[in-house]
Amino acid sequence: MGFGKLWIVGVGPGAADLLTFRAVDAIRRSTLVIAPRAINSDESLARKVVEQYLSDKNIYEHSYSMIRDSSSAYQSWKHVAERIRPYLTSGEDVAHITIGDPHIYSTSAYLIPNVLEYLPEENLEIVPGISAFQVAASMFHKPLCIQEDRLLIMTATNISLVESMLPHAETIVLYKSGKHLNEIADLVDKHNITANVVGYGGIVDKECIGTDLRFIAKNLNGYMATVILHIGRRNWS
Repeated sequence: MGFGKLWIVGVGPGAADLLTFRAVDAIRRSTLVIAPRAINSDESLARKVVEQYLSDKNIYEHSYSMIRDSSSAYQSWKHVAERIRPYLTSGEDVAHITIGDPHIYSTSAYLIPNVLEYLPEENLEIVPGISAFQVAASMFHKPLCIQEDRLLIMTATNISLVESMLPHAETIVLYKSGKHLNEIADLVDKHNITANVVGYGGIVDKECIGTDLRFIAKNLNGYMATVILHIGRRNWS
């Protein structure tokens, strides 16, 4: 029997109605579904999004540490890769679900290289998902970029680095912003730019939206927040 397929499935920012048809189909094809959960969280957000499609599935809810250490992250997901090996080598499909899109700050970045140590690359398929910054942008009706504008996506973990990037983009999207909203607010005031922030966009019981970063910092229920810095426009000339 040949290998099964590993589906890396982006399930969107947290709202079930933002799942794509392809994501649902990949989950339905799979015998086992891997649902990542941060070790300090009591639920897997990705699992919550797709719960209605999991009634006949084997579920592996992998708890992972959020410490900033690449070696530990790869080792954690190497364990997952070995755990799902019997499924894939016996011809069964496996789906790894991930919040947002698999290519943007996703746990799949650590799982994929470990699985490809034994799985042929043609048996890996990535299903794009709607990303948090797209949802955030849609809530404020302001284009991220037009004409020759430059769009930059980065983390908010180093505010000095963010500040150094201000001259090099017209719009900056900041991920991992939840713990840094007050610092970002200081930066916005210093440079007289505008900012929009969305926490847990699309998740009704957690969603937090606004332009007052300090207020959001006090009321954000969790750590997930995306900030969009609007710096200016760059015309065709």
